[in-house]
Amino acid sequence: MRQLPFLILLLATACGNKASEPQVAGEAKAVAASGGPFLTMKVDGKLVECTDIFGAYNPNGYPKGTTIVAGEMKPDKSQPFNIALYEIQQPGSYTITNQNDPAKWAVQYVNPNSTDPFDTRLLAVNNAAGESFTIRFTKLDGFDLEGTFEGTLTSDNGKTVVRITEGKFDTE
Repeated sequence: MRQLPFLILLLATACGNKASEPQVAGEAKAVAASGGPFLTMKVDGKLVECTDIFGAYNPNGYPKGTTIVAGEMKPDKSQPFNIALYEIQQPGSYTITNQNDPAKWAVQYVNPNSTDPFDTRLLAVNNAAGESFTIRFTKLDGFDLEGTFEGTLTSDNGKTVVRITEGKFDTE
């Protein structure tokens, strides 16, 4: 469990290392149509288009099968979205529930409306029984990752639950 905060900090930092200008809705759609990079999703029905998109499969210094996809949901970098999975060996569909080890499989969304530290971080491993988060990788190749995702994320204190639908990404 002690590895998770470090991993989240690492991912948030990694997103900020790839400079790009914030995208307006039309630009993001044009980039998505051209093949990448993009990371979009609907959060409780509202379209979110990320900037500073980062993805890596088997990065140097990490255990084999480490997969990272991350993006920023606000230009000031105050709201990251991260997916980090270990032991992924091939494209396919992977589902995270509250039974998964959060040090190995994590999806993090930061609640922009909370000042309570236990209501700020929303994770797939915090979900109630029967809720899940699914990531489908169609491509895993170095820094070029493609796929879709959807599911539920719950805050550490269980007070906030968000539903993410129509998530898709292409990191190159």
